[in-house]
Amino acid sequence: MRQLDVESNHELVRRLDPYVKSAATSLPELAEATRTTLARELPELLPHTADVIGFLAQYYGVEA
Repeated sequence: MRQLDVESNHELVRRLDPYVKSAATSLPELAEATRTTLARELPELLPHTADVIGFLAQYYGVEA
């Protein structure tokens, strides 16, 4: 993540928030928005998509 100028989980949330916050109403919507955003904005993190979705779900309080 440091190579992508993402120093912390907080920084990752800050970068993804404009794209995924409105989808934080359900886990499927958040997961889809996260996948789409990672593919477009941070493709280097695609191998870690499940971890990023889990972190964002926890951050936004979205339950499975």
